[in-house]
Amino acid sequence: HSDALAHLFEVGKELESYRTLEELEQKVAHYRANPDEARAIAERGLAAVRTRHTMRQRVKTLLAPF
Repeated sequence: HSDALAHLFEVGKELESYRTLEELEQKVAHYRANPDEARAIAERGLAAVRTRHTMRQRVKTLLAPF
């Protein structure tokens, strides 16, 4: 898990993260048993990248006044 990542994406909706090996194992088992749910998260994550995290938007962020 990363707070910076959570700032950029909605964790659990647009991507997943974990804090411990046990949590990772649980999430892998869950999404293997629920592939449609995993696919939906992946699709929302890709849509987020395509709409909110383009090179143009990164440059705007870098050049924005403080």
